[in-house]
Amino acid sequence: MFAELLLEIAVVALVGIASFAVGAVDFSGFLAALFLGSVIIALPPEGWRFFSVLLTCHILTYGSTRYKLSQKAALGVAQSKGGARRWSNVAANVGVAAALAAAYSQSPTPLVAASFVGAISAATSDTLSTEIGLLSSSPPKLITSPKQRVEPGFSGGVTLLGILVAVVGGCVIGGVSQLLGVLPTSLVGAVVLGGASGLAGSLFDSLLGATVQQIYLCERCRKLVEEKVHCGQPTKRVRGIPPIENNFVNLLATIVGAASASATLLSLV
Repeated sequence: MFAELLLEIAVVALVGIASFAVGAVDFSGFLAALFLGSVIIALPPEGWRFFSVLLTCHILTYGSTRYKLSQKAALGVAQSKGGARRWSNVAANVGVAAALAAAYSQSPTPLVAASFVGAISAATSDTLSTEIGLLSSSPPKLITSPKQRVEPGFSGGVTLLGILVAVVGGCVIGGVSQLLGVLPTSLVGAVVLGGASGLAGSLFDSLLGATVQQIYLCERCRKLVEEKVHCGQPTKRVRGIPPIENNFVNLLATIVGAASASATLLSLV
């Protein structure tokens, strides 16, 4: 048992080291990923299946972040530091899934498994929607006012391309979960579950971004951003409710994804 645990942690550590080496996470992100990944792989029965779902999410989101990075940088919407995630980013996107994996170890029911998949689907879809949607040839529209055009990267902005890749990302997570035996449903049902929960989480994220999320003005580049520091200097808050910032919104989106997956599973049985 102890040797198996050490092997599982070693696997997570190797993935984390590789992620750190390619710039997917910084050192604090590596530590957070090591802890949360270890929870996901070690606690549930056959936790490698759950960890493989998480790994699929990691590969998809890293790939989307790096995709056409130079073009995003030219538009001024690329992630800072090449998209390297800090501990807070990792915790916001994976924390709910890790808690559900721990819950599954105590209550291994289909609903808990579906909730885990929904949380991962939401995290995946939200990132893909943002990173690929930024490259849309059509300007984003504010989710609360579809006739209002906004700049690429504006919090609360959505595009048809972004919505489509959100659905596709969730479908991939759902399908992989079924093939790995995490979801006890048909493949079609799992794909529907993943797509629905991923889209729900992504749209909820955009809705909060357009309404209550804190937005800041960078007085150097005169852009509205989600960060408290931009262009190397502190930004000025122009709207939003403390403490609702990007990571908090991401956390809530994964909760919505988990709830949506549970509801979808109940509708399928």
